[in-house]
Amino acid sequence: TNAKKQLTMLGVYRRHGQKAQLKVRSREQRQELVALDKLWWQLRSKLDQFIDVAEDEMNAYTTAFKAIEDYRSCSAHFDAVHETYDVALATRSSARSLLQSTWRDASGILGELAAVIDDSDGFVELMGKDCDTELSQQTFEQVRSGVVGVKMLLRRYSAAGLATPDTTSVVQALQRIQTSYSRAECK
Repeated sequence: TNAKKQLTMLGVYRRHGQKAQLKVRSREQRQELVALDKLWWQLRSKLDQFIDVAEDEMNAYTTAFKAIEDYRSCSAHFDAVHETYDVALATRSSARSLLQSTWRDASGILGELAAVIDDSDGFVELMGKDCDTELSQQTFEQVRSGVVGVKMLLRRYSAAGLATPDTTSVVQALQRIQTSYSRAECK
């Protein structure tokens, strides 16, 4: 009877220990998700800022082309063409400058995102022992959409007439993310 009580008590401690371990694991998951979300929103903010300036550039050129059209149809003075063209060139210069700084920032953020995922075995942790792929897949899709944004920046270099930037760190980050995701696949 005394031995049964002790075994029962050990069982209670064991179950309590397992529950505590699950809480710690979910707390670690939450911390990882918070870290990933912060990086994700930093990247998203940088990309959104660039897209806004790129839209301003397109609008400035549209306005300049309209002024040229109006001038050719004799409904505007040449001063209007000159003024709108100057605005378009200034906007182009701002967009190029922001493209370059956004590329540097986005490359760094993507590298940091890859480090957090890879160093913490992020996808493995998010799947857990029960191989629940929903959270892991959602995180992977979020990262993928960030990568699409970074690739868009790369294409904008060509459109802006700029030399292609060094992509080494981005390629390495993508490899780390893909490797981490592959390690987490359920077998």
